[in-house]
Amino acid sequence: MSKIGILLCLVATTVALETQEPLQEFSNGNQKFSADVLKVVFTDEHNKGIISPLSVQLVLALTAEGAEGDTYDQLRKAVSLPDKERTTEAVKALLPILNKSAKDFNVSLADKLYIDNKFKVKRSFKKVAVSAYQSDIQNVNFAKSGPTADLINKWVESKTNDKIKNLIRPNQLTADTELVLVNAVYLSGKWQTPFPPSKTSKKPFHYLNKKVEDVDTMHSAENSRYLYRRCGFLQAQFLEIPFEDSTVSVTFVLPDAQDGIVELHKHVELFLEPHNLTLQRVAVSLPKFSASTYHDFKEIVSKLGATKVFSKEADLSGISEEKDLYVDFIQQKAFINITEAGVEAAAATAAGVASLSASIAREPPQLTFNADHPFFYYIRENKSKAIIFVGRYQ
Repeated sequence: MSKIGILLCLVATTVALETQEPLQEFSNGNQKFSADVLKVVFTDEHNKGIISPLSVQLVLALTAEGAEGDTYDQLRKAVSLPDKERTTEAVKALLPILNKSAKDFNVSLADKLYIDNKFKVKRSFKKVAVSAYQSDIQNVNFAKSGPTADLINKWVESKTNDKIKNLIRPNQLTADTELVLVNAVYLSGKWQTPFPPSKTSKKPFHYLNKKVEDVDTMHSAENSRYLYRRCGFLQAQFLEIPFEDSTVSVTFVLPDAQDGIVELHKHVELFLEPHNLTLQRVAVSLPKFSASTYHDFKEIVSKLGATKVFSKEADLSGISEEKDLYVDFIQQKAFINITEAGVEAAAATAAGVASLSASIAREPPQLTFNADHPFFYYIRENKSKAIIFVGRYQ
């Protein structure tokens, strides 16, 4: 059997998009896929985890371009994609908007195909990869697994500001590996309203395992205003902090109860929906933290119903006329760093194939958002509503 590998890399902080019909359909699927992945990934054992649903979705969308029959149907359903034509239109609209750079904000998203020297990829697949996904293409010798792994990992490092290292291991590449698809995203941005470093202090945090530990906690400046809402149904507070020079923001979802994240986890599809937040004076206390995680998305996507693409029954004839192609691995590394100044986040995903608006009418009383117990957070582009990163701090 010939193999295919898929790699994804990302770093996050901020993004911007124009909403169009295919793009909106893609974003709706992105929200559903994000919720589905959260339900599988973030169990009680995970701590300070982060993933990039968008990175996985883009890599698997490109893989789906080359899938046919039941293999395509399963993959499309598991990843919540529009049909091929509309997915291509959505990605074409999305990528130029995502790749933006301003004084206090930077987003870089890149795709690359590594193709074995002896493997013949269909011209139609290459065309979609280059024209829609803006992918670079490079021929390599996968039989030389060490040098080729180094080559891929160095590219990932260069695209994620050195935040994602050693995404792929040499032993994952063999003479049977035909193609590796890689996606990398990097975002970095400053808050519109920074947290004063002088106000950061050690405060107790109540972890899900009942452990209490003093952690570096940031505190907002006096009379700071944020988009805010308390949802009685979810019994949680929503706090949105925008980045400078962008349409991207981070939303923190804090359950009322110290162990409320367990119940909140059952309703991820609801708290990921756009909420009507209003601009209010809020006294914010938020942990200063960083997190790095690794996830095997082959297992996750299989649990979501796409199994044929990883088996001998896979039909990837849209990629190549060579038979017995299947996806051998899909994996992601992700990183995030939240500080007084802003956010830096990164993620890398690889797959291998082997053969709100707001207004203030009057000055309201100051509210309190005290994140001293487990919470969710996500980074969203607010025009398209596409979710780039999702995390859980517990």
